[in-house]
Amino acid sequence: MEEADLGSVGRLRVLVDGRRQAVESLGHALPGLRELHLSDGFLSSIRDLGTRLRGLQLLYVSRCGLTSLDGIAALERLEELYASFNDIEDVGPLVAHETLRVIDLEANCVSGLGCFDVLRTLPQLEELSLSTNPISTLPCYRRAVATSLPSLSILDDEDIGLEEKEELGDAVWEGLRAAAKAIAHGTETLSSAEQDAFRLAQAVDDSDSPDTAGEEEHLTVADSLRAGAASLERSDAALSPAKAAATAARSPRGPIPPETEETREETGGKGRG
Repeated sequence: MEEADLGSVGRLRVLVDGRRQAVESLGHALPGLRELHLSDGFLSSIRDLGTRLRGLQLLYVSRCGLTSLDGIAALERLEELYASFNDIEDVGPLVAHETLRVIDLEANCVSGLGCFDVLRTLPQLEELSLSTNPISTLPCYRRAVATSLPSLSILDDEDIGLEEKEELGDAVWEGLRAAAKAIAHGTETLSSAEQDAFRLAQAVDDSDSPDTAGEEEHLTVADSLRAGAASLERSDAALSPAKAAATAARSPRGPIPPETEETREETGGKGRG
């Protein structure tokens, strides 16, 4: 393809190694790019893409060794981000992004409840995946996400049901904060009050599950605490290694070939990765 024609390229799939190549040159060479597939290459940060891809709408960066979403604000028209199987902990760089509708962060390292505060600032967000992140091991995880992000319609590839949008009580949120603390620092750091809150949240989660729903419709708090008493003993196994489990779930990435392999796709439907 002639250099003069590169401005008309709208979709590109390319394998790059950001440690050895200037990835930001893509924006200079392909100013009309709307869809970019970089999965299975290497990027340490979205910032490596530079600031010239302002028209980009779909970005695929799964299994790229990403540790940071810094620089995503420069992709001001981005609508769909597929960044699964990386090492991303902080979603802060996404704050107030005006056009993002779909975010796939499956199998990363997101663990804190603060991510809800960030994602709540995305006015167009409709679909989110946080499965196989430490945060997805929290009690009442789906309800916590659904009530925190009312614009969301799909979570982890499943439609959000009306019952999942029922508000959680303050006591349950206290339990979620305790669970998040246990993920980050271990259950031995929980105070007695935090342990009780954790048990209550776990009991509510158990009563919401399809296996137990409808069996006891009027649990007292004492009943709930007794029903969830065993959960704290299980939590070291269920919560503490959550980050390690997310890492283990990632598919191994092969070595980067010494030569860049590049193919341009002008037709065909989009898919993840």
